[in-house]
Amino acid sequence: MYVWDKRGQRYLDFSGSAAVNFIGHGVDEIPAAMAEQARKVEFVHSSQFTTPIAEEYAQELLDFAGDGFSGGAVYFTSGGSEAIETALKLARQYQVEVGESKRHQILSRCQSYHGATLGALSVSGNKRRREIYLPMVREFAHIGIPYCYRCVHDCSDGCRNCGLQYAAELECAIEAAHGSVAAFIFEPVSGATLGAVVPPDGYLQKIAEICRQHGVLLIADEVMTGMGRTGRNFAVEHWGVVPDILVTAKGLSSGYVPLGAVIASKKVVDAIATGSGAFLHGFTYNSHPISVAAGHAVLAFMRKHALIQAADSTCAGSAGHTLARTLETLRDLSTVGDVRGIGLLWAVEFVSDKKSKQPFPAEINFSAKVASTATKRGLLVYAVQGCVDGTVGDHLLIAPPAVITAEEIVWAVQQNGTSPELLFAVRDLSFSLAPGEVLGLVGESGSGKSVTSLAIMRLLPPQAQVSGEILLSDGGISRDLLKLPDEEMRGLRGSRMAMIFQEPMTALNPVMRVGDQIAEAVLAHQKPSKQEVWNLSVNALREVGIEDAERRARDYPHQLSGGMRQRVMIAMAIVNCPQLLIADEPTTALDVTIQAQILELLAGLRARFGLTMLFISHDLAVVSQVADRVAVMYAGNLVELGSKADIFASPAHPYTRGLLHAIPTLRTDRSRPLRTIEGAVPPLHALPPGCPFEPRCESRVVECAAELPPLLQVAPGHWARCPVVNAVRT
Repeated sequence: MYVWDKRGQRYLDFSGSAAVNFIGHGVDEIPAAMAEQARKVEFVHSSQFTTPIAEEYAQELLDFAGDGFSGGAVYFTSGGSEAIETALKLARQYQVEVGESKRHQILSRCQSYHGATLGALSVSGNKRRREIYLPMVREFAHIGIPYCYRCVHDCSDGCRNCGLQYAAELECAIEAAHGSVAAFIFEPVSGATLGAVVPPDGYLQKIAEICRQHGVLLIADEVMTGMGRTGRNFAVEHWGVVPDILVTAKGLSSGYVPLGAVIASKKVVDAIATGSGAFLHGFTYNSHPISVAAGHAVLAFMRKHALIQAADSTCAGSAGHTLARTLETLRDLSTVGDVRGIGLLWAVEFVSDKKSKQPFPAEINFSAKVASTATKRGLLVYAVQGCVDGTVGDHLLIAPPAVITAEEIVWAVQQNGTSPELLFAVRDLSFSLAPGEVLGLVGESGSGKSVTSLAIMRLLPPQAQVSGEILLSDGGISRDLLKLPDEEMRGLRGSRMAMIFQEPMTALNPVMRVGDQIAEAVLAHQKPSKQEVWNLSVNALREVGIEDAERRARDYPHQLSGGMRQRVMIAMAIVNCPQLLIADEPTTALDVTIQAQILELLAGLRARFGLTMLFISHDLAVVSQVADRVAVMYAGNLVELGSKADIFASPAHPYTRGLLHAIPTLRTDRSRPLRTIEGAVPPLHALPPGCPFEPRCESRVVECAAELPPLLQVAPGHWARCPVVNAVRT
């Protein structure tokens, strides 16, 4: 069930690697069978020889396909697209052999996908994959496809009647072609393009009937749905339909080798056998002995472990049943419009509005965002876009191997249960720093302090979005950091602006000497000699008060105390004499003595180099010692901004007052517990509509819950975001 990347990160394969793997990864029996065959004969060309393994496996597949293929034949290929090409040519040759040489058109359905080769693309309906190649292919009619979630017909009868209306489109298309249709190709259950859409009862039966009546061959594309994926040997069995030609791949070898197969009925085989006697077609590697040996071993493994029964979603306790039941829980999400599928082939379709079924705009690429989020959580899903009209419409295809456990299914669905909606980690934030000023940024964990600092440095992860302006004034010229090219931003980062990160033990490279790490910061922006860069590194350590700096520069981080590691981080930040220094919790996890030393060091560096500093901390007592002005944040919002005297002597916002009341002083009555702020910072996905502090605020009024209050000036240079305070002050 799992695959690992080169970093050792483990991922649960919830999509079966694009609905390919059915038996699980790392099954020893498969490579063993391949090796055994390779020792016998690794390759012979099929125009000259056949092999016992190909003959045996072909007969097993005919039996596996059911009585409708008794007396038929199997043509092995190297994959699904090759197999579809083979089936199309086989259908054409059949019609020629029976005297219907004018029959050459292959009809198909909109929103289908049959492969990447030109013939397969011509019968596919996947707009994005076809568009640029359309001048190269010959197209025939594409008919509508039953899509119950977005059906254009009256579905009051459970879609049975509309299924017959869609089937009637086929008859109209055949009649319009005036006897030139050779075959109709379809996916019994839609694959990735439309996303596991199960046809309504009666539809496929009617399709088969129409084809028989008009002398049109019926080709079932079971590249994705075959070999047990839907809880039957082949998906057509759910509706009792026997096609003339059946195409399969993917699960045929479960991904262990490239392998596809075209299974032809006796009717098709006899027409060629009694006619020209040969199928005018071939590939170098069709019926490759090692590939068919792998397929043979996969089928044996499936039977031995009853994996088709495990995929049956109608069988209580099976993996298919558990998957169906667990995926249904996703319907409660605001962005999930439909959950559909059968067996171990399912899709989750996303919408921006459930009532209207409005899809997300294509440019948002919502399904890709969901898949990216899932990957970060150790889960692999298959994101697809275009299910509505070929351009818009997002869904995930879910197709795990049949060996998945109930516990793994529940865990996987839980990872998808958190929708990657646009969450505002920080909003409506504005402040400025004058040259040489220190602004203290305070608030509880989760208030958005570190996100703010990373946004300024443009170090947020790729999926983060930052809007507005971040202006850096340099020599009287202001530049918007958000608009700078990456290379120019890298030139500023570490030179004109620098950052002291939290937790130096994790920020420092444990296998590099600290002097070399400081030297890296120098070499990123300067080109001194080797000796010069070493001297700069040692001098930076001296500037931050590390004794015997020459020797300490050769130490590794684990050889230094916590306070010394923090000094190294500061040395790295100041070595290029930055204009702006962002210090993110620089005294966290240090005892009070070392804290005092670090604060004294920063104050000295500020005076010596004229540093402008953004000092981030959750500790107001620490901020009071270093800051000129203080900005208080809560749940991603700036709730109060003012001079140090304003904030500590006359705090305006209830949250700021609560923080100050929680700080012990020499006058604190030790016989009574400190005052606390009940509750916790709300998570980003559950922010209240009004003031985010309203649920915890003792001074709240009705207006607090209505909307986010504006930041208003309550005194010269003193701002607060509180309707209660603003009402009193005005």
